[in-house]
Amino acid sequence: MLTAIHRRAPLIAIALAFTFIVAVTVGPIGCGPVRAAVLTAAGAPAVTGCDAGVTACQGAVPVACSWDGRAWSATPTSAPCPWGCTVEPDGARCNAPPTRDASTDAGEVTP
Repeated sequence: MLTAIHRRAPLIAIALAFTFIVAVTVGPIGCGPVRAAVLTAAGAPAVTGCDAGVTACQGAVPVACSWDGRAWSATPTSAPCPWGCTVEPDGARCNAPPTRDASTDAGEVTP
């Protein structure tokens, strides 16, 4: 009588063969090209060759460079900053709204 392992031996052999074939064909290529193809197909920004960790302004949109040279928007859906973008020593960011100067308000009532 065959044991359970003997009955499953053909399935185990097929699984091992498949794993070997994948390892031999994809292994030398590495994950990098596969990951890049998936990111490109998913609509990720194109590789621009920027330096990893660097931030900049692309128009009014602050962007940060990833390890693979892609400039990712720092705002949701790449929305531009309402008051523009500025690069500070600690990174790119949206400008703050202008401050209101009460002394120049036309409707101000003075006693």
